Amino acid sequence: IGLIEAYEEEGLIWVHDYHLLTLPTNIRKHISDAKIGLFLHTPFPPYEIFRTLPHGSKILNGMLGSSLIGFHLFDYARHFLSSCVRMLSIEYHSKPGGLIFLEHNSRVVNVRVSHVGVDAERLKEVGGSPETRALVNELKSKYDCSKNILLGICPLDYIKGVTLKLKAFETFLETFPDQRGKVILIQANTPRPHIDPSIPEKLKSEIEAIGDRINKKYGTNDWTPIHLLWCPFPLNLRVAYYKISRTFISTSMREGLDLTAYEYLFTDSFTQKGVVLSDFSGCTKAISAVRANPYDANDVANAIHKTLNTPKSVSMELRKKDLRIIEMHAIQKWAISFVSDLVCVTEKRKHLTTMGLSLGLTFDLSDLSGSGFKELNSRKVLRKYRKTDHRLLLFDFEGTMVEQDPNQTTQPSQEVLSILENLSANPKNVVVILSGKRKEVMEKWFGRCVNLNLGAEHGYYFRFGANSKFLRNSLLNDSTISGLVPSSPSPS
Repeated sequence: IGLIEAYEEEGLIWVHDYHLLTLPTNIRKHISDAKIGLFLHTPFPPYEIFRTLPHGSKILNGMLGSSLIGFHLFDYARHFLSSCVRMLSIEYHSKPGGLIFLEHNSRVVNVRVSHVGVDAERLKEVGGSPETRALVNELKSKYDCSKNILLGICPLDYIKGVTLKLKAFETFLETFPDQRGKVILIQANTPRPHIDPSIPEKLKSEIEAIGDRINKKYGTNDWTPIHLLWCPFPLNLRVAYYKISRTFISTSMREGLDLTAYEYLFTDSFTQKGVVLSDFSGCTKAISAVRANPYDANDVANAIHKTLNTPKSVSMELRKKDLRIIEMHAIQKWAISFVSDLVCVTEKRKHLTTMGLSLGLTFDLSDLSGSGFKELNSRKVLRKYRKTDHRLLLFDFEGTMVEQDPNQTTQPSQEVLSILENLSANPKNVVVILSGKRKEVMEKWFGRCVNLNLGAEHGYYFRFGANSKFLRNSLLNDSTISGLVPSSPSPS
């Protein structure tokens, strides 16, 4: 409500991430010509997974209230477009310049792909600050920096694959015994707010158990292979750890675009560094990291070995390429680019009629100007209803009496059934419910409404009142239909 009240004509609205996917359509119900941008910072799942969501169609309809929808990677955009085609029967098209668009409810919804970057200027500022330099000196006295330091920083979450990383490091030590005593792994686990406290505690116990086992198996008096940290990691502390480490490792099972690897590469950009990234990380398609399957410990171990043994000349050449990409996609440039595209989109500066009685997200926002169509005036309808003696009331079931349900299991509420009973009990009314459901389902749900007429399986079967059986459409005749017409009231 506050957003609606604060909105000014020609203003822009930018919605971020999956928590607010249905907000664009809710906004457009109130401001039909608003320019609304939506950017999804997480992966959009493939159609085969998204279709299993109970409210998948509503989520898509919620997103399609946007003027411009942004994704990090083309894969995510492709999954979204595929879901629109297969769940909503909306085809997409392409524009010159690479923009993709869909036509939905008499509107054009644009789709773009551009991944967010890091704040390069902020990283330079923090990296050169006295506080960060002091932290670096402190870490150099804490760790033996003559060894190759492998670094992992991620929230304490199962999806980040920390247990897989530790097991892969164990495989690395087994496969390459010459590296024992020369490499250490620092794994920083940061708190994850707003989740069940029992989850991180259980995961922490698992990580500690694996780390302790590996340290006991391979550790010596002057070498501890794994160092586990449990604390928040603000930017200056992250930068300090970046500066002392040789290789950054991520073994996430799935993620959108973790910018930690970007930060790592940008810090001390003229020193030799390497990155091992999960095949399921969004960063793998943007920077020249060594990719590995986190579920394959041997693959990750070989990737670590390859990174540590890459010639410096090759490594530095890759770093130059990565730095160009990181600077090109700095967060400021990304934001300016998205807003510029949002400014350029057009929304109709005219009244759009909202059709449909659903309280959900499946309403139809259509441009009916110039068509002679007038919105239904409920007061006029009510006056005419009261004056007439013969009324035929036809009601669609799905999407009218209940919201659209992909699983086809939503039953009419007790309130709806009571209203139908009262309407059909009036001798002046003929009330018919039309549905695509099987006649057995219709009988079960509406059987208590004695005077209600039912059309099942898209009109193939009809039932006239509770005392009659369902008849096939081909068996209906004029005499059957005539019995439906209410008799004229007796003159008073």
